[in-house]
Amino acid sequence: MEGINVVFLFEKGNLVCLEGEIKDELKKTFLTIKEAIDFSGLPISVYSIYFDNSLFYIEEIEEEKFLIIFGEKGIDIEKIKEEIEKKKEVEKPAEKKVKEEVVEEVVPEEIFDEVFEITVKHLSAFGEMVFENTLKDMRIEKKNTTLKKFRQFVRKLGASAQMIVGPSKSQEMVKEILNLLK
Repeated sequence: MEGINVVFLFEKGNLVCLEGEIKDELKKTFLTIKEAIDFSGLPISVYSIYFDNSLFYIEEIEEEKFLIIFGEKGIDIEKIKEEIEKKKEVEKPAEKKVKEEVVEEVVPEEIFDEVFEITVKHLSAFGEMVFENTLKDMRIEKKNTTLKKFRQFVRKLGASAQMIVGPSKSQEMVKEILNLLK
């Protein structure tokens, strides 16, 4: 593919190179950008960064599956996506693949009690209100909450806390909560 340095997919924590070679700098850049997008909570599905004569392109092509392209400005992204699809068709075996069932990890219900205590510790009188409002706004049931939904809850909780205690104290609270997952 002309004008392309590297094309890769990121799915389930794995990087799969489709074209070129993935350098550590690109991995770090992509993971940093993805983390920032995740942390923001914004529903961003396409992200293009232009610099000098280069393009760094990220697109969520399926849920939690990203296409990453690094190349020259002006490359035809749609053409590249078509070529990738053609390669997939050629590489598909004639047999039908058995679909794997993806089971999302569920956080224990008790973790919410610990999060509540941490929130109250950091936000004092506002802690209970912020915690309950965030649960209500996100329509979270403490039973059967997926890890992904829990992380979104923690991000939103951190954003609310930031308005009360500032960014550094809020970040400290978020780190303490996320340490519960370890």
